[in-house]
Amino acid sequence: MEKTLAAEAGVAGCTFHDLKAKGISDYAGTAAEKQLFSGHKTLGQVAVYDRKTQITPTLDVE
Repeated sequence: MEKTLAAEAGVAGCTFHDLKAKGISDYAGTAAEKQLFSGHKTLGQVAVYDRKTQITPTLDVE
């Protein structure tokens, strides 16, 4: 049933864990705050789901 609903929503291949990671990654709080709202017992567990990447600015050299 889960796969059928995902396909109907146009997000085939997306799992609950992907959605959980998206929510944790998009949250702008600290790792401790992410741990609190996600219910993880350790910061290591939060780190698995926190997929936010740091964007490093570059020089615009032509």
